[in-house]
Amino acid sequence: WTARTPPPTEPEQGPVAPRRAEARLVVDPGVTQSLQVSWISPPDLSLDTTAKRRQDLIQNLGLSVLNRRYSAISRSPSPPFLAAGAYKGQQDDAAEVATVAVNADPGRWREALAAAEQEQRRLVQYGVRQNELDREIEEIRTSLKASVAGAATRRQSELANDIVESLADHTVVTSPADDLATFDATVRDLKAETVNAALRSVFQGQGPLVFMASPTPIEGGEPAVLAALTTSQQVAVSAPAQAA
Repeated sequence: WTARTPPPTEPEQGPVAPRRAEARLVVDPGVTQSLQVSWISPPDLSLDTTAKRRQDLIQNLGLSVLNRRYSAISRSPSPPFLAAGAYKGQQDDAAEVATVAVNADPGRWREALAAAEQEQRRLVQYGVRQNELDREIEEIRTSLKASVAGAATRRQSELANDIVESLADHTVVTSPADDLATFDATVRDLKAETVNAALRSVFQGQGPLVFMASPTPIEGGEPAVLAALTTSQQVAVSAPAQAA
């Protein structure tokens, strides 16, 4: 590929602005009633290194435990939400965003928001258990081993796509075998206490910012959405029950 023009200059996006808790509401008859609660931090523009990948992996293991808890709640009798999930990522070199997203039954958005928010705080306050962490490690290791076994059958278009995506992410494309080796080195003797320490920094930053999409108008509008979050944040959470 040969560029036809000089390379464009990177846009100056400026620092992450200081913001308090805010809420935005969009009403559209065609959407599922859903909410996203996000915390915004400055972007991490450091180089892609083994140490950086290790830190990201440790945080993601903790989020995987939270997402499995969300999944269990959604499968319970009369669950408070249809589905929920937490994730963290970088947006266009402008900010690092940690988000808790939840889909609600029509008319039960307050219950859904409260359940998802309180489960997130429960994770940060009490952490993950070692057996929960070990389960997530085995899930990911199984997936990585499958990738290693299928490395020779990858299509050229998939490899090309990985390379193109890596340009925007500023990451190095590594082989499945290297990915598995890095993973095994990271999780060897990994303790829940280490993951819990890393989780304390995930849901921090400016905000939280609440975005809600609803098929019908919400009584009280955006102030009501923000008030629901504030009310939930004032509810004390207890330690998670030990599952059999």
